Amino acid sequence: MQETGMIFDFELIQVSEVKNSNAMEKEGLIRTINRLIDFGCVIDTIATDRHVQIKCLMRDTYEDIKHQYDVWHVAKSIRKKLAEKGRTKATAELIGWIQCISNHLWNCSQHCEGSASILKERWLSLLHHITGEHEWKEGEETKTCGHAAYSPEQNERKKWINPTSKAYRELESVVLDKGILDSLSGLTDFCHTGNIESYHSMMLQYCPKRLHFPYKSMLARTQLAAIDHNSHIGRGQMVASKGPNKGSLMYSQAYSKMCKSWSVRPVFEKKTYSFVSVLMDRVVKCKRDGLSLPPCAVPTLPANIAPIPKPQKSQAILRHSSRF
Repeated sequence: MQETGMIFDFELIQVSEVKNSNAMEKEGLIRTINRLIDFGCVIDTIATDRHVQIKCLMRDTYEDIKHQYDVWHVAKSIRKKLAEKGRTKATAELIGWIQCISNHLWNCSQHCEGSASILKERWLSLLHHITGEHEWKEGEETKTCGHAAYSPEQNERKKWINPTSKAYRELESVVLDKGILDSLSGLTDFCHTGNIESYHSMMLQYCPKRLHFPYKSMLARTQLAAIDHNSHIGRGQMVASKGPNKGSLMYSQAYSKMCKSWSVRPVFEKKTYSFVSVLMDRVVKCKRDGLSLPPCAVPTLPANIAPIPKPQKSQAILRHSSRF
């Protein structure tokens, strides 16, 4: 769960008896919502990706909870579509615009004032801007781009796309895609799960997927990951202490294979891990005082998740045929 960036670990939710992975995602959300309601939480908005079953669930079962889409997931889908469209020589110029188009979606969501119509209007203005047209007519109204006017030099440097080219037609098919347009109404509150994604990435340090952990160990590692995350929320950006950039904010550079360009990312202050000594002191104190923790209730898990029962090994050996 996420609230102002904080991670709350209630308990590991077991959905391993669900056979279908799509159904597992739906079942996990149902159990999470019900658990939060049992804890007395009032849920106003839930942000998810555009999973079809989740969308139907929120519409039919939890109509009192506002359902929004994660901007990052929608932008990722658009970047992926554009990268696919830009693979040919005739459409290669789309690649240089992928990051700008992604940024445009974020900007539309952030400044739409909660209005789906404003968000859609801003999103569609991309089709004019990308051709170098920053003022156009819509019916009796004159529309303009929201950015400041470009200087002649800036306008000359921009690689505008010809509106009669194949690249433009492919871009238009993505911008006007029915699935994308339908998703815009779920982006009006500018919800994104950046903190959760960062937490999941950091959690892999405690619970790497390639290693198996018993239930108790997995529970403890998950709780440690939550403590680590919560202890380092709000870290500031590092400032260079020496060199020609002394006193300025620090950034690192990363190359994007999809956009074929470099981008910068802020470098945050190093973690202190001060919570480790606090935990160790409490463990020692509990040991000295003879205190013990309540027993951990380990759920009964199925032996496997195969949809059919396991056959007798002797029968399986008889049916086995070797390629050799």
